[in-house]
Amino acid sequence: MNRHNRSHYIDLKALIDHQRHERYRALLILAEPGQGRSRKAHRLADRIGAHYLNLLDYLEARPELCARIDRFGIDELEELLLGLETPEEIVVVDDLDFLLNTWREGQREAFVEILLDQRLDTLERGVKLLIFFALNDAYLRQHSLTNTRGENRILRLSRVSF
Repeated sequence: MNRHNRSHYIDLKALIDHQRHERYRALLILAEPGQGRSRKAHRLADRIGAHYLNLLDYLEARPELCARIDRFGIDELEELLLGLETPEEIVVVDDLDFLLNTWREGQREAFVEILLDQRLDTLERGVKLLIFFALNDAYLRQHSLTNTRGENRILRLSRVSF
């Protein structure tokens, strides 16, 4: 990427630093198929010293969760994220798509409106900074979620650099 084109990208590391001071700290990064989403999510976690969580692998490794994967909703996801025991302050959550594909339109919208913008509260609940990676989804993409600085919290992978 040359210097001239760099001005069109969002500096993800800087945004993450800003999000550390926000009440609602979750970010959602949407990728197109074939963009190497998981590889980039893993690379981001390595670069910023975050915990990498492949959600599908996590659920598949736990028979009690895997058995109810088709009924795994917003409340269950919230409970899992709040109960995640890892020393890192930041968690990169990858492979969320299998859940989104089982959820109805309203549940996908609730993921953004309720979970990311109302229930993952750092002041009252001590939530870690969560960076979700998912495939581009029309119901997720339509939302405008910003922080107190007016920075978007739903981003396209093709528009970020790190």
